[in-house]
Amino acid sequence: MQGQTNTREASIAWSADGKRLATACPDGTVRVWNPIDGRLLSTYRGYPEESSYYAYTVAWSPSGEQLASFHATHHENQIELLSNVQVWDARTGHHICSTPLDAKSHSVPAMAWSADGKRLAVNNDQGEIVVWGIRSPKLTHI
Repeated sequence: MQGQTNTREASIAWSADGKRLATACPDGTVRVWNPIDGRLLSTYRGYPEESSYYAYTVAWSPSGEQLASFHATHHENQIELLSNVQVWDARTGHHICSTPLDAKSHSVPAMAWSADGKRLAVNNDQGEIVVWGIRSPKLTHI
């Protein structure tokens, strides 16, 4: 893809309409691409460039209007306690909201949106699932 750096993408997700491809990158960025011509459309950065946060996972909302990303610090092959999920407005690139997650994990969590795009579920390798209301700060642990 044009504009790609020498980072290895940790996660890739298609938008529902198939017109955009999002990548989560170890440099902490989330990038949105045109899959037809390889052009970089947007870059989202939730942390200063010199931070140790990685972007591990991305997931489009069903409408394609929002993009969620999981970020965490990385130390000795383990994702650390400093982790959170961020939600971006995919049309404008503006940060909508974020929530911290307090779980140490040895693997990258999976994320899935509810069909109505109002909630996001995130799991980890400890068997915990957190459901987060995007417009509400409430977290539900399952």
